[in-house]
Amino acid sequence: MSDLDPMGQVEMPVVMPSPLDHLFPPEKPRVDEQAPITPRHEFELEDRRYADWRRRRAAIIDNFLLLGLFFLFRGAIPGFLGAGLLAVAIWLTYYFVCEATTGQTIGKRIAKLRVVMRDGRPAPANAIAARTVLRLIDVLPYAWIVGGLVMLLTGGRRQRLGDLAAGTIVRADDREMPRAPHSPLVGVYPILWIGMSLLVMWQVNLLGVHVDVPGRRTSNPYMARVDRICERRVNSEATLGLSESSQDASSLWVTELGAIDSMPKAPPSAQHDMRTVRHMVEDLLHYVGRSSSVMYDGSGAAARQKVMLGFKKRFQGMQKTFRKLGLPYCAEGVHGVG
Repeated sequence: MSDLDPMGQVEMPVVMPSPLDHLFPPEKPRVDEQAPITPRHEFELEDRRYADWRRRRAAIIDNFLLLGLFFLFRGAIPGFLGAGLLAVAIWLTYYFVCEATTGQTIGKRIAKLRVVMRDGRPAPANAIAARTVLRLIDVLPYAWIVGGLVMLLTGGRRQRLGDLAAGTIVRADDREMPRAPHSPLVGVYPILWIGMSLLVMWQVNLLGVHVDVPGRRTSNPYMARVDRICERRVNSEATLGLSESSQDASSLWVTELGAIDSMPKAPPSAQHDMRTVRHMVEDLLHYVGRSSSVMYDGSGAAARQKVMLGFKKRFQGMQKTFRKLGLPYCAEGVHGVG
């Protein structure tokens, strides 16, 4: 008979370890045993197909607002590419800041939608950042087809690529919700995106005035580099304005010639064309130097008129030769000298 403790309950005997325990390990779980089922949140089970039209309406409102910003930048920043690059950075910033702070953009607020985590919690900034960056796939040519297909394949969950990566959903939700924990990413990412766009624009000279010059382009890669040097000179002339003096213009040509001279030695296929370019630019600069005393030392009108006719003759010859060589930018702007 087992011993009883003072409370009248049976004391279980203490099992001492056996030296044979290592030969008979405990039974392992069965391979066909079902894993424990984790209950799914109600937000993961709900069918959000009904919100498709609301999402489209919210996207139309947001993109309409951002399109106005693009045209504003288009008027302030020369060139379509520069305005577009900055507009994309502002576009990412708009979605990220709005959704990271309140879960709603202006369009989503009007449509009574909200971005939350799959379990209904406010989405943190790191999740919104992943969701925002993947928006670029939705706007790329033909890539939006992939995004739309993913939404359809997720069924009632209606998650696009960004939602799948971030673990977020967009649902009809107009309740007052607590904000997500404060994160420095709300300020870091916008500065990074806008700063990178400005840096790229500065590196490729998209912030200044850009002059589009039509004409046949040379197929020689080396001479194409020469024409790009001339392009920088033409853009500088446009930035300075049409009222530049001959001294200002000649300094640009001196800078251009120095940049051309600093290039590596021309290959045999470009040596003849390079000699022609150098000869004509040097001849122009020598003429400007010889004529500067006539133009700026109070000489008579007849003497200045004679110098201007000499300029015009050289300019016309340079334009004709440069266009024949397939260097339209080198041919552009020579009429502004003098």
